[in-house]
Amino acid sequence: MQRLDVMLLFSIITGITIWMHRKDFSNVSLAWILVSTPAETVNGICEEALWCELYNKLFPGNWLSVLLLPSIGFALWHITPPS
Repeated sequence: MQRLDVMLLFSIITGITIWMHRKDFSNVSLAWILVSTPAETVNGICEEALWCELYNKLFPGNWLSVLLLPSIGFALWHITPPS
């Protein structure tokens, strides 16, 4: 059952990645997709561990810090200058 869950997760992530970049998909090699999909999955898991679980451990019982600090950090982390 666990293998099925992992295969389903990778299938969903790969499908979303292909759909998001469908206009540029013809320029991307299959090797790049096969390498980037696990990297995106690990990145997503690590982000959740950092932005959610870390603050729960650092500030147990302080819901304002658990909610506010990761929200600010997450927003600042994802700010990109316009191109």
